[in-house]
Amino acid sequence: MNIRSLISGLLSDKRGLAWIIFWTVFGFSLLRSCIVSSQNSLPNEVVDKIQRQYVNCISYEDTPIWPGEPRQPECGTVDIEVLGKGTIPDEQKANGVTRVICFKATYQNPYWSTQGTTRHEVKQSARTAYKVAILQNGSWQIFPEEEQQDRQRWTMYSCPER
Repeated sequence: MNIRSLISGLLSDKRGLAWIIFWTVFGFSLLRSCIVSSQNSLPNEVVDKIQRQYVNCISYEDTPIWPGEPRQPECGTVDIEVLGKGTIPDEQKANGVTRVICFKATYQNPYWSTQGTTRHEVKQSARTAYKVAILQNGSWQIFPEEEQQDRQRWTMYSCPER
């Protein structure tokens, strides 16, 4: 079948032509959204660093328990939400910074407590941090939990509103 006969067949079949146009637009939109979201996403190595920095685990061996009381090791969780790309100031460009991603890390970690009881209980602490990851000289950097410095970096790189 040649191209002319294929085109004339599609032009005569309006419903088939509508379906082809629909699927073409849908496929293009899907690919476009994947490309845009991948440009604003954190690389796997950065996600791993964030998880190592924020997720804490406790084990049943960390604290005494009542005899016969069952305990299982428990680890925290971290949710990372990319909020956008930052703007790189000229002085930072001169220092080798080529990419900045602003993100929110919401983490929850378990801890042992005896507050209000004589038994050791596992409780959860939750916190949200607004952080900046920078690509400097080919290496991704994240920073320790320092609230004032985090706010300064957030402003310096013109990260989006919180």
